[in-house]
Parts: sequence; structure tokens; C-alpha cells
Amino acid sequence: MDDPISRRSSSMRSSEIREILKLTQKPEIISFAGGLPNPKAFPHAELRKISDKLLSEKYETVLQYGITEGYNELREAILDRMKRYKVDVTLDNIIITTAAQQGLAALGLVILNPGDKIAVSYTTFLGMLTVFSLMESVAVPLSMDENGLNIDELENRLEENKKKGTPIKIVYVVPNFQNPTGVTLSEQRRRRLVELAREYNFFIIEDDPYGELRYSGDPIDMIISFDKPKGNEGNTIYVGTFSKTIGPGLRVGWAVGPENMIQKMVIAKQALDLCTDVFSQALIAEYLKRGLMDDHNERIRNLYRHKRDVMLENMDKYFPTEATWIRPDGGLYLWVTLPQGIDTKELLRKAVEKKVAFIPGHVFATDIKIQNTFRLNFSCESDENIVEGIKRLGEVIAAELKKPK
Repeated sequence: MDDPISRRSSSMRSSEIREILKLTQKPEIISFAGGLPNPKAFPHAELRKISDKLLSEKYETVLQYGITEGYNELREAILDRMKRYKVDVTLDNIIITTAAQQGLAALGLVILNPGDKIAVSYTTFLGMLTVFSLMESVAVPLSMDENGLNIDELENRLEENKKKGTPIKIVYVVPNFQNPTGVTLSEQRRRRLVELAREYNFFIIEDDPYGELRYSGDPIDMIISFDKPKGNEGNTIYVGTFSKTIGPGLRVGWAVGPENMIQKMVIAKQALDLCTDVFSQALIAEYLKRGLMDDHNERIRNLYRHKRDVMLENMDKYFPTEATWIRPDGGLYLWVTLPQGIDTKELLRKAVEKKVAFIPGHVFATDIKIQNTFRLNFSCESDENIVEGIKRLGEVIAAELKKPK
């Protein structure tokens, strides 16, 4: 018989991070490879109290199926919270998703046809690459600098693709402390991006898992706040999540955008899972209603700021001068660039022999020719392990640089 597997599945991109993490499961390995929040950041005691209350007073509701749009108390609490960020919309503009990843998948289903163009930075969130490869879309890679996505380059590509009759339909950005580079998109570029979206009629997907995790520098308004969505108007869909703040195991995210787009996402979600876990939604709704989120976020910012600073201090101390890196104002990651000719995929193998691990940069690349970069995560390891792991990694890098090319 003919090949029973769909054409779409043949284009699916597996998660190389998941494969790499299998190599780092031995307890003696110091791993900077994952992107996990620190369990010390989970508000387990407060959630346990809320859980007891929900299961004694609302078990008929929180253990039942829910509506696809999401638990209304949570939707209202999120919208109320977003007002402080100058985003004032209604319940018709929001959907709860099973983490942010489902929001990306639903948007891909709703917007993209096979062959459609999506503009992304050369290095970007692997989960996005996985989703949009499944949709058989075509990436239009763009360069980045210390201020984020190159908007001038984007404008040129928009005009080129328009003339070819293959317009760019989506521009995907992680504006705050991007995974993997840690770079933040400047306010000027955010405003210009909204202007271009209106001019060229494309959608901006603003993926913002790290916006609450700022440790230094001044906050910048959300892209969607410059777009000012109302009813069916607007080109920006904001995708948020509680995975990096309250807990990834709850699998709760949300999307805010034009009403007609949210309704299309509701239909797509009905095909994906019918509804997000109601108990998790109710837990977070009550957590927000009790006013616990701000103090919690301040605690975890202090935790992650300290770990970032420990890693940066020891990179200054132990890394060769030929290595350069970005000093992010927030998020969970550091991005390191080595001289041309160093293959960090091979370097990883040697690092694991020294019982330390990272993620090579090619994993995040739309152009797999990127070979001399890697990502470090600072959120989970102890201070002692950060110091020792960076020392070992510095020795591995120095040994590789001494080899004749």
C-alpha cells in the first residue's frame, strides 16, 4: 500500500532539546541545558490551601468539563491584570489555552495554509519552530541585534514578498528576554512593528512567557498595548502563560486578540482538547483573586536575579576572553557566542564528558549553519553547581580554542 503517513507528519520537527536532556539525566551532571523554572519558585503552600477550599466547596465545578473559552473567573482575573499593562479588552477577546504552546498551535491552524510565510528571528523558540513546521509553513529568517528583531530588514522582506505574491502572514516575536538569546525588543521597534502590521496586513504573535521576570532595566509596554485591540480590530495576538511564574505542571496559558480571531481559536481548541483543565484554571483564578501574584513574582525575581548574577560573575572569571555573551535584563537564559570554526554540537559532547551540559545554538536556528553559539539556563542549579559548572565549561572551551584549526 502507499505510505500511510501524512505529508504533514513528514515535515514535523522533533525537539532536539528533549533528546539532549536524555543525555543529562545522570545526577552527577551539572545541567544548564533545560529551561525549567526552579521548584523553589512554586507557591505550593498557598496552592495547597486553595486546593482544599476548591475541593470542599466547588468540587462539582472544578472536577467537571468546562467551556472551551476557559473558566470565566480566570479570564476576568487575567483581563483585570492586563489593564495595568494598558490592555483593556473584554471576555470576547480572551481564550484560556493548555499552556502557551497550545495557543501557538491553535493560531497556526487558524492562520496558516501550507507554504505560507512566517517571519522569525534566525534563532528563536524551538516550540514555535516545531508547531509551524507541522503547519508546513515557510520561515523567513531575520537578523537580531541588542535591540531585538531587525525591523528594517523585516520591512524589506515584507515588500519583497508582497511583490512576489507570497505575503508574510505572521511575524512571531518573543519581545521580552527572548528564548534563547535573552534579547529584548526595544519600544521603538515594537511601535514600528505595529505600524508595519497595519500597512502590510499581517498578524503579530507576541509570545511573552518571561515578561514578569525582569531583574534590571526599565519595563517596556506590550506590543499589543500599542495596537490597542477593540472588537475585531487589531493585528496582534498576545500569548501568555503561568508556566514560568506559578508552575508549568498546571499547563495554563491564555491568548488575547481580536474577537474574530479568538472565536476561530475556540473552534480549533475544540478539536484539540475541548477545554483546559478546569481545576488548574480555578486554582490560578483564586490565587490571582487573593492578590498573591505580585508578592510571589517579586520573590521569584529575587531568586532568579541572584542566579543570573552568580552565573555572569563566574563567566567573567572562568570563560576565555574569546567568548562573548549577552547580559539579559530578565528571563531564564544566557546566550554565548564563540569564535567561528567552533562547533558547539561537538563541544557539548566534550562538556558532557566533564559532567556539564548546555544546549547548542543550532537547535534554535531557522538556519542550521549556525554552529558557534550555545544557550545556558541559570534558573535551576544550586549556586555551588553554577560556579563549578561554569568553571568546567570554561576549561572545555579553552581547550577547544587551543586546538589548531
